[in-house]
Amino acid sequence: MVPNSSEFGKPMVDDQAWLDGAAGSNRQSRIVVSAEALRHNLAVARRFSPGSRFLATIKANGYGHGAVAVAQVLSTPPGPNDTDGYRPADGFNVVTLAEALALRRAGIDAPIMVLQGLREEGDLVHFVEHHLWPVVHASEQWAWYRKAPLARELFTWLKVDTGMGRLGVPPEEATAILADTPASDRVRGVMTHLACADVPGNAHTREQLERFAAIRSLAGEARADSIANSAAVLAWPEAQADWARPGILLYGANPLVEPLPAGVKLVPAMTVTAPLVSVREFRQGQGVGYGQHWHAPEAMPVGHVGIGYGDGLPRLLGEDADVRLGGVACRVLGRVSMDSIAIDLRAVDAKYRQVGQAVTIWGPDNPVDRLAHAAGTISYELLTGIRGRIACQ
Repeated sequence: MVPNSSEFGKPMVDDQAWLDGAAGSNRQSRIVVSAEALRHNLAVARRFSPGSRFLATIKANGYGHGAVAVAQVLSTPPGPNDTDGYRPADGFNVVTLAEALALRRAGIDAPIMVLQGLREEGDLVHFVEHHLWPVVHASEQWAWYRKAPLARELFTWLKVDTGMGRLGVPPEEATAILADTPASDRVRGVMTHLACADVPGNAHTREQLERFAAIRSLAGEARADSIANSAAVLAWPEAQADWARPGILLYGANPLVEPLPAGVKLVPAMTVTAPLVSVREFRQGQGVGYGQHWHAPEAMPVGHVGIGYGDGLPRLLGEDADVRLGGVACRVLGRVSMDSIAIDLRAVDAKYRQVGQAVTIWGPDNPVDRLAHAAGTISYELLTGIRGRIACQ
């Protein structure tokens, strides 16, 4: 809820200004998204699954990159600077109806799959009006679809839980739905999601693919199918289908638990920077920050950067966490504060040890996967959690 003057008994900034601040636009961190990198990464994905059409996954505000901006970038035709093989996305994936409607309002007219489908029966009219593709993943949703005349107008997907243990109807229920004629004629496609595709050769993934093959056979050739997420696009040719649904690889992060296949280069699309706000000389033994867990091993320069957990950085980072200043890796020292981090400036040229210099938190020369590893998490969490002023160029 947006605060108002009556709550606090004094004047308040206007609602839009408050919302802009809540979204991070008045923070010091800056997020720059590379349109060229987004298109390059889509071209890479297409090389691995040349027979598939591609729904670019832009849920969670385009993994933090700005959903509308990413959709606009991936809707544009090839340009002279684009990677060979780039073609616009054939459609987009989001999670909620609200996300889909925001894209429609922005002028995105490509197919949009809504992964969580209808939240309530009354949502159906919005799906029809805006030509959205709903996913049926629960028996309650199927009950709404099978009795609603409007559902005949939709390109509806049936999601089968073949072993993810998340959204989707069990295979036996999917079999019953597909046999429920003539209502089942409303199902235009079948899909599943792989739990362990990031591990090439994984036995559980093979079992999922076998279960889905049985459903695919029942569905018939007239219906479309969709299996592959980012990891499956790169590592599981058996998962190629009519439609692929890449997400994290579009943003330049490695979706696999091992290095990318030989010859594959993904380009990080997001660069996060924040200003150097303080440079101080610390004496030997002097501690840094809350808890005083880190102490200077010698007299040394320490910088403070205007970004912290209030901007979406993890509060706890390992000793291998670093950022870049002047092209040099600078270790993060001590705990992350709400509004700042401390960094080791010993290896940095003096001309860069100036207040106001931009420090790169992650970007093409310091991939987000590195900082995620240091935080004991995954790149998805950092990308979707970071806040700041976003520019796509």
